[in-house]
Amino acid sequence: MGWLKYLKGAGSNIHRPGGKPDIFIFATPRSGSTFLMELLGAQPGMKVFDEPLTVNYPESRRELGVSTWEELTIMPDREKRYERFFGRLLSNRIKELNSPLYAKSGRLFTNRVVIKNIHGGKDMLPWFAETFKAQIVVLLRHPIPTVLSHQKFPRLPYLLRQPGHRRLFSDQEIAVAEELIANGSRLEQGMIDWSLEVAAMFRNPWSEATVISYEDLTVFPNESFAYLRDRLHLEPVGNVQALAARASVSTGQSDAETRTFFADGAKGDRTFLINRWTKRISEPEIKRAFEICRHFQLDQYSEVDLFATAPYRLPSLRHSTADATQPPVPAVKS
Repeated sequence: MGWLKYLKGAGSNIHRPGGKPDIFIFATPRSGSTFLMELLGAQPGMKVFDEPLTVNYPESRRELGVSTWEELTIMPDREKRYERFFGRLLSNRIKELNSPLYAKSGRLFTNRVVIKNIHGGKDMLPWFAETFKAQIVVLLRHPIPTVLSHQKFPRLPYLLRQPGHRRLFSDQEIAVAEELIANGSRLEQGMIDWSLEVAAMFRNPWSEATVISYEDLTVFPNESFAYLRDRLHLEPVGNVQALAARASVSTGQSDAETRTFFADGAKGDRTFLINRWTKRISEPEIKRAFEICRHFQLDQYSEVDLFATAPYRLPSLRHSTADATQPPVPAVKS
């Protein structure tokens, strides 16, 4: 029975920090963050924490002193609680949250940590970098497929009640957001959720984060890994294409066509993975979605491209021809 408990996670990891900084991934839900986490988790000696900032795990609720999404989101003394919580994670003192040894990300010996965070602290990226001497990765994904694939927005009603988050927005922005949170369509509410989260990551005057998009990561995995390798001081991982062909654990939430694509080895044009959403939305809905983006002065994506705008793309792809790397959004029925 002792070995069974060991394999399930408690005490199943010996962590000795190496000479490289730990990594925090910040992203919106349903943005491909699991794929990115698993790519970084393939590094030798890397220890993975998958969304520890959540109310879904009893250990996280206990350590953070919260029990609901409202408490987790508003949390007036975030810095104090975050510093204790993530400090204990990084020093291997919350062993129940370690990956079991039989899991894909499970390792007995580790020397570096990657933490995926989608449920808080997006207005605090400089604080995370300074407090934990960590490297920050921001993952973006086109807002419309993000919203369409997101089943619920549990933190949306509380985001603007968090003082640090609220201070980043003007009175006019807050008024529009609160109106749509209360009375908007599902698409409008989803766009507000995306906008409040993404704006928070870019409104603090700080430029040290490594920014990458889901679209580049998916369609150009070799170029993406080369960029991440240089920015994050990673080791070679062998066949990046093979890693990119493996479905992440979150693919089970995707549609049947996507699951079949990965079951068949992810062969063929990977652009399929970033354009399938265009069949599920009308032109007026796309227009409305980007009206909301513009209200929050967000320029990461536009109506006419599947890929992010140039400043948010891989440096090696920013000056590529549009025909080669930025196919226009296919026409959809109104």
